[in-house]
Formats: sequence, structure tokens, C-alpha cells
Amino acid sequence: VHVRGAAGTGKTIIAITSAVEFAKQGKRVLYVCFNKALAEQCRNECPGHRQLGIVITHFHSIGEPLAGRNYCVFGQDGRLDRGRTLAQMGSLADDMRRHRAEKFDVLLVDEAQDLSNEEIFVLLSVVKRERHVAIFSDENQTLFATEWSLNYNVFDVRPVVCDLKRNYRNTDKILEHFRCLTGEDTTPMIRPCREFQTKPV
Repeated sequence: VHVRGAAGTGKTIIAITSAVEFAKQGKRVLYVCFNKALAEQCRNECPGHRQLGIVITHFHSIGEPLAGRNYCVFGQDGRLDRGRTLAQMGSLADDMRRHRAEKFDVLLVDEAQDLSNEEIFVLLSVVKRERHVAIFSDENQTLFATEWSLNYNVFDVRPVVCDLKRNYRNTDKILEHFRCLTGEDTTPMIRPCREFQTKPV
């Protein structure tokens, strides 16, 4: 499933709830996002994830819990070299086997627009052939100021696309609170999102 929606539509809430529901069915769940801070937030919002057997991690630290290995390669400027790191991660599935780590039944990728299609393909290598995969994205919020779209050719079958339309953050209560604090109205989004209605905030 490819779930698309703007900020505030509930993508992360759906992803976390799905992770818990799958785990309660006895499935091994891997929850991945690009952003370290978001991974930490998701762990806080799902405090029982360890007991349920849900692995919540950000993409570049995935090697530690899955294969006992750090794949990150840094350049001379101290910044992460995404290309060389990705090349190292090509052995992730084999390293998991050597580490005696079982593949996952479920893969949930949150804020996927910050990952390249090649990085998503690497994530697919750590889930079983009989699997559940859900990709959550907002193409208008990529960190890297590039056009992003999910290449469906990385999957065995074409995902079902689900567009979330309601913005739960911009409720009347929040709008009224904002007006009380600032005494003004403004528009929440710089760019229009596909088929998405916004309210003034």
C-alpha cells in the first residue's frame, strides 16, 4: 500500500497503529523512517514496541538492530555519504542471515519521500516474500528539494494507492486557538497538495 497525504492527515498515526495491530497478530514488524528525530518520537508514541517485538529505527541506523553492524560512511567534511552508505547496505540481507536475524513479516516506511527508491529497495530485502508493506509519503515535504515519486517497479506487485484528504491538525479548535494567540489568519501551506482542501490557519 502507498499512503499519500499532507502534514496532519494522520500518516504516522495510521503507521504506528498498523504496527501495533500486526504485532498483536504475531507478525515481526519493522518500522523505518529517514529522520532520527521522527524515529524517537514514534518510539515514544508506541511505548510497548519492544514487548510487542516492533523494531522502530531510522534508515541509517538500521544495521545495528538487524545485523549488529554500522553501515554509515562519512566523508571528509563529516557528513554522511549516502551513496557509499547505500553501497555498504547492499549486504544487509546476507549480514542478517549471518547474524541469525529472521526477516520481517511487515515493513512500514514513514516519511518515505526522504528516502531514495534505491534505499526503499534495500529495505524490501529484509522482509519475507509473503509480506505486508506500507509506504507513507508526502511528496511536497521532501528534505532534499528534489522532485520525488515512488517507483512502483521496486515491488513485486503494484501497490494500492490511498490518498488521505482530511487535515486533522487544522481543526476548528486549533484554528480558534491560533486566532486567539495571534489575532490573525494565515495560510498553512506554501504549495497546494493534490486534491487536498486546506483551511486558513
